[in-house]
Amino acid sequence: MGHREGSSRTKPIRLNLEEHIAQDNPVRLIDAYVESLDLEELGFNHVVPEETGRPPYHPGDLLKLYIYGYLHRMRSSRQLEWACEVNIELWWLLKGLKPSWRRIARFRAEHPKSLRKLFQHYVQSLNNWGLLEGKTVGVDSVKLRAQNSKKNNYNAKKIHRHQNYIANKIRQHMKEMGEADEEGGSEGWARKQQALANTTVQLERLAKYRALEKQLEQSGEKQVSTTDPDARALALHRDIVEVCYSAQTATDAKHKLLIHYQTTNENDAHALYSAAKGAKQALKVDKLDALGDKGYHTGSELAACAEDGIDTYIASPASSTPGNSPEEGYQAKDFIYIGQGDYYICPQGYDLHTNGRFYAKGNADYRVKHYKTKACAECPVRQACTKNKMGRLIERSEYQEYVDANRLRVEARRGYYRKRQEIVEHPYGTIKRAWGYTYTLLRGMEKVDGELGPVFFCYNLRRTISILGVRGVIERLRRLFIAFWRSVARWRASLRNAKFKKLACSGVTWCARA
Repeated sequence: MGHREGSSRTKPIRLNLEEHIAQDNPVRLIDAYVESLDLEELGFNHVVPEETGRPPYHPGDLLKLYIYGYLHRMRSSRQLEWACEVNIELWWLLKGLKPSWRRIARFRAEHPKSLRKLFQHYVQSLNNWGLLEGKTVGVDSVKLRAQNSKKNNYNAKKIHRHQNYIANKIRQHMKEMGEADEEGGSEGWARKQQALANTTVQLERLAKYRALEKQLEQSGEKQVSTTDPDARALALHRDIVEVCYSAQTATDAKHKLLIHYQTTNENDAHALYSAAKGAKQALKVDKLDALGDKGYHTGSELAACAEDGIDTYIASPASSTPGNSPEEGYQAKDFIYIGQGDYYICPQGYDLHTNGRFYAKGNADYRVKHYKTKACAECPVRQACTKNKMGRLIERSEYQEYVDANRLRVEARRGYYRKRQEIVEHPYGTIKRAWGYTYTLLRGMEKVDGELGPVFFCYNLRRTISILGVRGVIERLRRLFIAFWRSVARWRASLRNAKFKKLACSGVTWCARA
C-alpha cells in the first residue's frame, strides 16, 4: 500500500470562497458585526470617500482585519499583511484585498478613540442581550510593558547617580591629562589627546543628564521616560519593576465579560472610583457592588464610591507590627469609637478626646485627628498599651467611617468577597496567558488606550461565542438590525404625521391618489 498523495501543483483548481467558509465560522460573525456598525458615528475616517485622489480602503475592511487578527493572536501589522496573502478566511472576509503593512499600522494609530468606542458599543449590545448581571463587578488591573526600556527611564536618584559617575570620570581624565603633560613627548601628547576626547564625551553625557534633571523639575513628575514619555516604572509584584502601563478593568460577575477599561500609568491606589464609576455608567444602573484587592484600599476612593451609590468590598491591607506595637487586646481595633460625642473608649474604660483639628499624616494624601487621655499617666496596663512617654495616641482618618463600613461589609460577606478572584482573573488568563498580550505595540497614553480597545473587544467577542455560539450572536445582530430600521421607520412616520398636522392647521387640503 502506498502513501497518500496530493494532486499536481500545476493542476488548475476552481476556488469558490463561499463554499470554503462554514456557516458557524467566527469570520462570518466578524463580517456581520462590522457591517451592522455605523462607522462614521464611531469616528472612523474615509467612510465616505473623497471625490478626488486615490480610492482609500474602507475602514470596515481594515477593522475586520484587525478583529480577525486579535482573535487569532496576530497584532503585528506585518503579520496581518502576511495573513492577507495566505489565509483563505481573510480572502473571504476582505474579498481579496491585500493592504500593505504600513496602511494596516496607520489605521490603528489613527483611530484610538474610535477603537475605544468599538469596545463600548459592544458592551451596550451585551447589556441589551441580557448577558450582563449589572449588580456585581470585579475591579482589577493588568500591567502591560511599554515600548520603553528600564535603561531609558529616569528618576532624580538615578540621574544624580549618573551625574556623580560622570563627574568622577571627568576628574580621572583631567588627572590623566596632567600626567601626560608631565610625561611629554609623542606618547604623552597622544595620551593627552585621548583623555581630552574622553572628557568631551563625558561632558556631552553630563549635559544630557542635566537636561533630564531640568525636565523632571519642570514637569513636577517623579520620573521621566525618553522613548515613550507617558510610560512609567511600576511595581508588578514584590520587587519586580517594569516600565509599563496599567489597564484598569471592571468585569461583570455573570459571564466574566469586561464592561469598562481605562489606561493609566499609575498604581491602583487612586483608580477604584474611576473604574467603578465607568462600570456603573456602562451598565446604566444606580447601585453597584465593586470587589477589589487591597491595592485599591484608599480612604478617599472608598468615600467617593459610597457617595455615588457604589458599595465597595475591598480587602484591608495588613497592618505593620513593629517591635513596640501594642499587645493583643490593646490595638487600635480594640478602642471603641463613639460617633455622637466624637471620642474613643479604651479597653480600660477611659475616654480619649480630640481637639477637633486635623493633622497631616506624613506624605499621605489624607488628614487625621488625634485622640488622647490624661489617664495614661496612672494606667496599670500602660506598658502593654504604649511605649510613648506622652501616653497612647489614636489617629482617626477623615475617611475612617467609609473604611470601617467597607471592612464590616467584607467581614459580613466573606464568601461573596471570595468571588472577586474568579471574576477578575478570567479575562487576564485569556488575554495574557492564552493570547500572550503582555506588552504594548504603540507609544503614548492615547494610542495605547486605543490599542487595548480591540484586545478587550475580542475577549468579549470570544466569550460571547462560547456562550451563544456564532449563529446565536449573528441572530441577535439580525434582530438588532431589524429593530433599528423599524425605529427609523417609526421616526419617519412621526415626521410625516407632524408635517400633515402642520399643513392641516394651515388650511391645506390633501387628496388621496387613486
